[in-house]
Amino acid sequence: MEFGYFCETTIVVKSSITYQMVGLIIGALIFGQISDTYGRKPTLLIAILISNVFNVASSFTNSLFWFTLLRFFVNLCNAGSIAVLPIYSLEMLPPKDRYWINNVVGGAPVFIAYALVAYFSGDWRTLARVTSILVIPAFIVSM
Repeated sequence: MEFGYFCETTIVVKSSITYQMVGLIIGALIFGQISDTYGRKPTLLIAILISNVFNVASSFTNSLFWFTLLRFFVNLCNAGSIAVLPIYSLEMLPPKDRYWINNVVGGAPVFIAYALVAYFSGDWRTLARVTSILVIPAFIVSM
């Protein structure tokens, strides 16, 4: 709606979503291989950094084309994080603590916090910027 696509142009919006999801597929393939070659931690940090840059950039777009292109790269890097993070956490966390740590900092508690951030953000552009800002301390601590 924000970009001026309504009922008669829904195919364009659905195509946009498809291209963004293709980014997830390609990213999972690329970042899985990169993490095996160069290590999980550097791959994860690069994926998070690049994803945040494109996430903020996408929040400033004014056309569906640029939004789709930038979100393709966001999803490409998000897939890298999704593919690498579970294995990285298995390698880094002690076996006795893996279950509870993954449940405290992943899953439902994160979705509840994200829903609150989304509610107070008010719109998707602000949400994209706020979430990118919230990732910065975690990125710094992870270095």
